[in-house]
Amino acid sequence: MRLAFFLFPVFLSLIISCSQDIPPPQNEMVSIKYKINGVQVTYTDSVPGYNANATKLTTMWPETRYLFEGHSGSSELFQAMIITDSLKPLQYRYDSTNFSLINIDHNAGALQSSLYFNGDYFNITITSYANEKISGLFTGRLSPYTIFYDYNQRGSVMITEGAFTNLKITYQ
Repeated sequence: MRLAFFLFPVFLSLIISCSQDIPPPQNEMVSIKYKINGVQVTYTDSVPGYNANATKLTTMWPETRYLFEGHSGSSELFQAMIITDSLKPLQYRYDSTNFSLINIDHNAGALQSSLYFNGDYFNITITSYANEKISGLFTGRLSPYTIFYDYNQRGSVMITEGAFTNLKITYQ
């Protein structure tokens, strides 16, 4: 009987601790990550001063465009635009013959780069699009912008291991 008297408070505290509310899940991390010529770059909403987002643009062109952006201040910028009236989970491919904004401006050894020369490309694959949030992968080979568009540097900016996660689409 004495043992039951001493075990009852332990048992009661165990029951109470198990019945506490489970905390709600943390917000899903929003990020754009990639390597530019082997240097890791990450834009996320969880780091002050950094930002990652997607915007649906419908007012400036006849086709709908989706602009994906990551930035930190004025020295780091990532922009990629998908031109489509119906965003779907599939691969979109752009090269120097397409007009699509692909702009990388980063202080990790790469000049401002984009699709300038034959052989430049940018592939972006939407892997998930639900609840106004998108996730996906991307890779590319770009050319740095110089005053004279130096043909000898064509395709010298490699974008690898690109991924964007839970970008909430806003409308503009």
